[in-house]
Amino acid sequence: MRIAKTISLALVLSVAVLLFTVIPSAASGVPADKYTYELSGMLKVQMETIEFEGTDGPQEYEVIYVGEDAEIKFTPKEKMSASVRAYDPDGYYSGNVELEVEGLGGGLTEIEANKTATAALGINFWGCPYPYYIFSFGDDQNTTTIIYKSSDEAAAPAPEPTEEPTEEPTEEPAEEPAPSPVSETEPVKEPAPAPAPAPAPAPAPKVNTTYKVQQGDTLGTIALNNYGSYKYHTKIYKANKELLKKHKDRLSEGMELILPSDGLLPVLNTEKGKVYTVKAGDTLGKIAAKHYGSASKYTKIYEANKGIIKNANLIFEGQKIVIPN
Repeated sequence: MRIAKTISLALVLSVAVLLFTVIPSAASGVPADKYTYELSGMLKVQMETIEFEGTDGPQEYEVIYVGEDAEIKFTPKEKMSASVRAYDPDGYYSGNVELEVEGLGGGLTEIEANKTATAALGINFWGCPYPYYIFSFGDDQNTTTIIYKSSDEAAAPAPEPTEEPTEEPTEEPAEEPAPSPVSETEPVKEPAPAPAPAPAPAPAPKVNTTYKVQQGDTLGTIALNNYGSYKYHTKIYKANKELLKKHKDRLSEGMELILPSDGLLPVLNTEKGKVYTVKAGDTLGKIAAKHYGSASKYTKIYEANKGIIKNANLIFEGQKIVIPN
C-alpha cells in the first residue's frame, strides 16, 4: 500500500559522490570533517532519471546500487538530524527505515555527537521489492543527501593483481647437525604421550520457529514483535523468499512464515497479564494511566516486558506488550 507523503526540499539537493566509503563534502552538503560514514554492499554507481513523490517532475540523480546485505553506518561529530526514506521502484514513498543508535535503541531521528547510527538497506521493504533509499543528514545550515537502489546483482569480482616473475635465490644446503651422543648403557626414554583432551560438548542446535500471519501484519511489525526491531524484516524476507514470491510479496492472514532463531526475543508471558498492541502516540505512562489510573505505574509494565522493550522511552506503533494484572 502506498502512503501519500511528501519529502523535504533537501531531497532535491545534489547527491554527494561516493568513492569507496568516503563522501567528499559538496557546496550544499555537510563538511566531511563533521562526520564519518561507511557503506557495506556497494555494487556500482550510475546516473538515473526518476521522479520521486513530492518533487517537481523527473530529475537526474546519482544512484548507488547496493546488495541485499547493505548497511549504512553514520557517526556525526556534533548533533545532527538523520533519516532514511524508502521509495518503491516507481518513486512513490513507502515509509521510513529505522535508524538504530548504539546504546539508545531504534527509531531516533536526532543523532547525538559521536554516536553511531546504523540502517539496513534490504532488497525488500515491507513487501516492496528493490526499493530506492534516500539517506539525508545535516543541521540547520547544511544537508547531505545520498540515494541508493537495492539490487540482487552479484558484486563484480575484483581483478587479481598480476605479479612479475622473480628469480628465487638459490640457497646453500644447510649442514645437518651431528646427532648427540647416546650412552650405550642408558636406553633413551620416549616421552609419555599427553592425554587427549576431552571433546567439548556440541552446542545445542538453534531451532527456527514458525509464525502464523495475523490480520494487519506487515514484515516490519512481525520483525518488531519477534526481534525487537523493524530492521529484521530483511531476515524474515530472506528466510521466506520463495513463499513470498509465489504470493507476489504480499502477506495473507494464516500464511505460515519461518522465523530464523538468531536474535529471536522471548515469547510474551501472558499468564499474568493481557496482550496490548501499542497505538500511535502511546507512551508507557499513557498506557499505565489508562490501565492502572496512574502514569507513575509505567515501571510495572516496563519490568514485565524487559526482554522486549530495550528503552522505557522508546515503544513503537504495532508493538505487542503484556499489561500485568
